[in-house]
Amino acid sequence: MKIRVQNTLTKKSDRYDRFIVRKIDSMSNLSKWLLVAIPLAAVYYGSGKIGIAIALPIPPGNITALWPPSGIAWAANLCFGYRFWPAILLADMLTNVPGLYENSHDLTKAICTAGASGFGAVFEAIGGTVLLRRWIGNFYLFDRSENIFKFILITLVCTAISELFGISLICLTGIADWDNFASLWYTLWIGNAIGIIVFTPMLLTWRQYLYHQIKPRQLIEGLLFLGVLLSAGIIAFELGYPVEYLFIPCLVWANFRFGLLGSTTGVAIVTSLAILGTIKGVGSFVRPSLNESLILLQSFMGSAAVTTLLLGAVIAERKASQSALARANQELENRVEERTSALQQANCQLTTEIAERKEIEAAMRRSEAALKEQTQELQATLQKLKATQSQLIQTEKMSSIGQLVAGVAHEINNPVNFIHGNLNYLDEYTCGLLELVKIYQASNIEPLPDIQDKLEELDLEFLSADIFKILQSMRIGTERIRDIVLSLRNFSRLDESEIKKADIHEGIDSTLTILQYRLRATSKRPEIQVVKNYQKLPLIKCCPGQLNQVFMNIISNGLDAIEENDRQNCPKADRAKAGEICITTEVIEGDRISIRVADNGIGISETIRSRLFDPFFTTKPVGQGTGLGLAVAHQIVVEKHGGAIEVNSVLGKGTELAIVLPLDNNNIIKLEPAYD
Repeated sequence: MKIRVQNTLTKKSDRYDRFIVRKIDSMSNLSKWLLVAIPLAAVYYGSGKIGIAIALPIPPGNITALWPPSGIAWAANLCFGYRFWPAILLADMLTNVPGLYENSHDLTKAICTAGASGFGAVFEAIGGTVLLRRWIGNFYLFDRSENIFKFILITLVCTAISELFGISLICLTGIADWDNFASLWYTLWIGNAIGIIVFTPMLLTWRQYLYHQIKPRQLIEGLLFLGVLLSAGIIAFELGYPVEYLFIPCLVWANFRFGLLGSTTGVAIVTSLAILGTIKGVGSFVRPSLNESLILLQSFMGSAAVTTLLLGAVIAERKASQSALARANQELENRVEERTSALQQANCQLTTEIAERKEIEAAMRRSEAALKEQTQELQATLQKLKATQSQLIQTEKMSSIGQLVAGVAHEINNPVNFIHGNLNYLDEYTCGLLELVKIYQASNIEPLPDIQDKLEELDLEFLSADIFKILQSMRIGTERIRDIVLSLRNFSRLDESEIKKADIHEGIDSTLTILQYRLRATSKRPEIQVVKNYQKLPLIKCCPGQLNQVFMNIISNGLDAIEENDRQNCPKADRAKAGEICITTEVIEGDRISIRVADNGIGISETIRSRLFDPFFTTKPVGQGTGLGLAVAHQIVVEKHGGAIEVNSVLGKGTELAIVLPLDNNNIIKLEPAYD
């Protein structure tokens, strides 16, 4: 193996760097192998001891919340290849033999079990890295969100198989009972997987930026970021305040400022703080049951790590897209400049010829006119290209939002369904326990003084009446969350990109659910009322996702108009005036439907109304509007669905947008989707 040393020092260190490179090149292959294997084994062993030291005392021994050596082994295979597996095997055996001997009191059994477990760890790391190289194909794995999902899937599968083998071996040797097989396998599987998800990206990222020079400003920002994390950790895991959510904005900020270098390091710090706090018995993850504490702790660490990696990948993809667009724009500008220069040269040549040849003056004039027309066409083409570029950017943004909404809805729906489904069982169990208590109280057995004191302390009658109210409120809350999730999924419609028959009312209601936060009362205005004048509508043939975007743009503009009206016309002392959005639907002429969205906002002047559907036209301040919302809505309704959209407004009183759509349109134009 050839080791390269990158020269990042000053000119004074060039001679020393060349000396080190010559020394490494003169070493034998075995020496080069040992140069990497010994530090790797030492780091693996040290991290294993740290993992054992932070383990929770859960039978049959101690269970660690995460296992750092797995992440180190995967990173080593990705960086140096697979030839250093003996170092990983030896370090894993040295790490696990003491604990296995302490549980079995049989040195031979402990060594054999540790050896088999070490081979399992080696095969896990080699198999995982082989799958990563084959499936992803590039060295750096975390620059795309698709790669993140592949990395997590490979990690979960490989660690599940490895831990299945290891726990089976431990149970076969009698070190652990088969009754604890499932719980041991789950906790060790998750701990192993989290160790890889947390430490492998961090080590690979640090290796990538190893030779990058750190600027003083970056160093100061990094120290500030570290200070904020440590402060939040002290508040949460030393003082005992439930503020673990403060870590999330810190990690998001690290992703934007430092990329994966800072965010992965921050995740490692956060997980370390959470583990130490839980071991000390401080923090939101501490529960009476150690298994429950472990599950909560692992859920937090896994969520933080996965969310950070995904956000980093999305940011990397966005930067790559921006770079590609910048290059395309620069190339286009260069071509335009070249064409313009050519046209200018031609114009000068023609002017010279006109001066020299007066007999062909008429022909030269026609040529000048043609050249001017070409210049105008080029300018118009350039403007059209810029508009297309901006629309593509807007389309990509809306597509990303739709994918994010669908992903969030899916991730929320699973735990909510789990909680909602278990509420029935909890209700049954509670009824049974209360019935048992009532039977005991009805018996003639005189309760012990301690039991009688506890009953008086608990106020059993109040508890019996209040616990069902609590369960009912929890059930109402989960049902509300399920309704919101359903609305999010209906709005995104990522799985319904094809033309199909859809319920217009369903799309409007989903949009209103998503915009519910904007309807609530604030300190500056009362709650905005929504009036639904729905008539019975048949299903219409359309693209539901794109119509949802139209509803979103129109209703959002109505809310903006109401808020602007409140800011301009309502004094602080007057809170009686309430904004109102009125939505009316009806069937007209038997073959079309009408959707009218009216607000009592500030209204639109005649001058602005004539330009309302022009691309990039907006009355909002810079940074608050793109001017594409109503333009895209017009394209979707008129050009794609063959409908019509009209605006009626009275300045100072409000605005109404009327949409007319055919019920059964067989001539829907295949445009590029504005929202996927």
